[in-house]
Amino acid sequence: MLNCMKKVVLLICCLFLLGSVFCVNQVVYGIGGAPPAGAGLQLELNPSTLTAGYNQTSMLITNNTGAALWQAGDRLGLQVMKLTQSGQPTVAIPNFRPEEVLDKTIQFTLSGGLEAGDYIVGIGTQDGIQLGYAMLSIKGAGSEDFAIKTVSPGQGAAQVSRYTTVEIEFSGPADDNTLNNSSITITNQNTGGTISNFSVNYDAANYKAIIFFATPLDMNSSYAVQAGTGVKSLDGIALKTPFTWSFSISSEDLPPGLFTIEVKNGHGNWIPASNLAESSLGVYYYFPGQSIELRLKAKANATLPPDYSLSADLSSIIPSLSQPLNYDMASGYWQLSYRIPANVSISGPCEIIISTQWQGEPFPAAIMMAIMNINPKDFNMGLAGDTTDWSTIKDFTCIPGLVFERWDNGMRIARLELGDAQHPINLCEIDDKGNPTTAAATQELGKNMELAYGKMSMDMAVEGMAAMNQPATITMHNIQSKGAPGVKYTDSDGLSQVAIRPGDSNPSDLSGKISDYSWDSANGTLTIKVNGWSAYEIIPVLEPPSGSFKSRYDTPKTAPNRNHSWTVKFSAPVDFTSLNALSADAGILVLSEAKQQQMVSFAPAGQDCIKIIAPNGGYSPGTYTIYIRDILRSAAKPAQALKEPVKFTFIVY
Repeated sequence: MLNCMKKVVLLICCLFLLGSVFCVNQVVYGIGGAPPAGAGLQLELNPSTLTAGYNQTSMLITNNTGAALWQAGDRLGLQVMKLTQSGQPTVAIPNFRPEEVLDKTIQFTLSGGLEAGDYIVGIGTQDGIQLGYAMLSIKGAGSEDFAIKTVSPGQGAAQVSRYTTVEIEFSGPADDNTLNNSSITITNQNTGGTISNFSVNYDAANYKAIIFFATPLDMNSSYAVQAGTGVKSLDGIALKTPFTWSFSISSEDLPPGLFTIEVKNGHGNWIPASNLAESSLGVYYYFPGQSIELRLKAKANATLPPDYSLSADLSSIIPSLSQPLNYDMASGYWQLSYRIPANVSISGPCEIIISTQWQGEPFPAAIMMAIMNINPKDFNMGLAGDTTDWSTIKDFTCIPGLVFERWDNGMRIARLELGDAQHPINLCEIDDKGNPTTAAATQELGKNMELAYGKMSMDMAVEGMAAMNQPATITMHNIQSKGAPGVKYTDSDGLSQVAIRPGDSNPSDLSGKISDYSWDSANGTLTIKVNGWSAYEIIPVLEPPSGSFKSRYDTPKTAPNRNHSWTVKFSAPVDFTSLNALSADAGILVLSEAKQQQMVSFAPAGQDCIKIIAPNGGYSPGTYTIYIRDILRSAAKPAQALKEPVKFTFIVY
């Protein structure tokens, strides 16, 4: 009986000693860090990972350190503690005996019921000596390893902005307490110095850590970022291995997307200054005497330092002018109201740079492009009369129509009505790099648009002109035509094609580009509605060319078929550019008896021959005359005109 009691007492004392060895107050295992001195050596545990919901499991601790920590048969005690976010472990399974102790291994059975998280299995003796510990990870049911999915800037990225942020997206929820400049290190690879002046924000909804630098990074430098194993999931699962990548800084571009930016339009409504949600650049148009009113709000996922302020650099309008933005706490908006002096003489784009001020360091966050004093009358287009007054437009992101007219010496030549209520024009469009291409193209409108007699064109190849590629109404005045004129357009290959045949009593569109056609013969006015842009030019119904033409044949020739091509041979090589095909000044004209110009085409047939190819669909039955005019020139220099104009007539049956 006494022996039995002695055993009980010894057992109780032993467990008490183990409890003191692994007392929570004595051993503190920090999250992501090594156990403190005195915890002993880290040993291997197999299995080291279990899934929540596991059953009672046999475990094996192995000593591969080379140190003789225990001997077979030693009376050892174990204790299982769970790591917490506070760094203070809590006892999950109090002191218990292993099933077998050998020189290098300890075998024990782990009871079920532990929840997901990281655990320490501590090993000690009855004398209160801590021999070592092993790490145990229990994952949530169906969970995967905690890992990094994506990073930005990416591995090897070049031309990264010195104002960049760094984003790390994890495979699951991260413990934001482990996201700091201890677990994440950033090194300037050019200098070898470590960057520590950064803060880490955590976007819990997207499992994303966003690093914000207090000052811009160095130009022409490479940076390495390492997320170490101290970074852990919300369940305490650490990254298996450090994750390292690098990128290079070589750009002064500003990071997009930190703020939304809005302007107050002429109707007093706040509207987005840009149509690209992910860009920080907005474009708007102002005139002397008007007020620039804008407001900014940080996006929900924007990474910004605490206690920042915003200011607007207006020096592009008034040299050295800067103005702070006022913060409205109720709405969360930063607002600017600035009246442009009435006598300001600046025209063209002016950048309004919004800077974030923090700890004395400016951090450009958004730019607005103010287009000052826009007026197409200044662009050498000869515009006058009924022309759109740009200063009356209330919203440059949604213009229901732009109207341009051209007059020459008091005579109305052409009118262009671009867009309509169903197809508004956005002159604030910008490209994917944040450049105000439409605004820039508008500055050069006189070079990109042509309004002339019987002709109207717009160069859609110019970047930024796409905003004007809308349905339009074209009116051409004072057209000299003996019947309903035709219309030709330039196709994508730069070739002239017929859209409306001249002289048709019931004109029909052959191109799919013209939705309406109206010819006012009394006033010589042609109005067409086009679906999109090209170069459009009229084909008048002509009188036979004036002057004396020598008939090549005494009697009309008969065409062998309706698609017959005629070949004209000259005494010397011909300058084919002098043909001016399908124009009133064409070197070769083919007219019907009704004075309708035929839509023939031409091809060289040797240096001194021109082939006249029948219109698409062939000639209709009737009589036609080919006029070969002295407009034609020889290819030799100096060029010589055709000495004697020639004509010949043919019949198609």
